[in-house]
Amino acid sequence: MKGAALLLALSCVVASATNAREARAAGAVCESKPTGSVMLLILPTRQKVHDYAASLSHIPVVARDKTTVVFQDGRVVTSDVGRAGEHLNALGWATLRLEVVASFGRTPQRRRSFG
Repeated sequence: MKGAALLLALSCVVASATNAREARAAGAVCESKPTGSVMLLILPTRQKVHDYAASLSHIPVVARDKTTVVFQDGRVVTSDVGRAGEHLNALGWATLRLEVVASFGRTPQRRRSFG
């Protein structure tokens, strides 16, 4: 199930990449693009996003909202893949190669009852 959710989320990012030209036309393009690729780190909660972002306080932030922090070096930390895609479009980074890392805790399995 998590795999399906991740594929759905990634398809939202890819689909939103088609709006990159519109974001550039609106003047929202970041002056410095990261070299290479964008790393999308998906965390389960907003709090984990902000805790992780605080550990990277030495790297300049180019965009931020309640669920997503985008760093100048191309790291995007989010708990909402849709919002991350919007930021990538607005910055003009939607055409860059995307590396995805998801970090979710192990969910306990339900005990089966018999009879």
